[in-house]
Amino acid sequence: MLYLVEASSSFSVHTGFTVSSRHFKRAVDRNRLKRLMREAYRTTSHGFHEPEGKPKVSISVFLIFTGRELMELPIIKEKTGLLLGRLEKVLLNEVR
Repeated sequence: MLYLVEASSSFSVHTGFTVSSRHFKRAVDRNRLKRLMREAYRTTSHGFHEPEGKPKVSISVFLIFTGRELMELPIIKEKTGLLLGRLEKVLLNEVR
């Protein structure tokens, strides 16, 4: 996961997803993994809300799938939740 926090006039979160074509030669597999990653992000990103009384920031998050085999949604959801939890802790410290 890569992220960038910038000062902004309003709070916003932008996300991107990628899967390596080196490990997944077929576009069908890459697209499936990106679709699962987006769904996992959508269901676990409940913590990214505008902080009250904090400076306005723009957060850019880029999730990179580094595995070498196809995974199912529950595993991706668990790992995405862990990553977003870590990111939330880091952001709380940076925004202060």
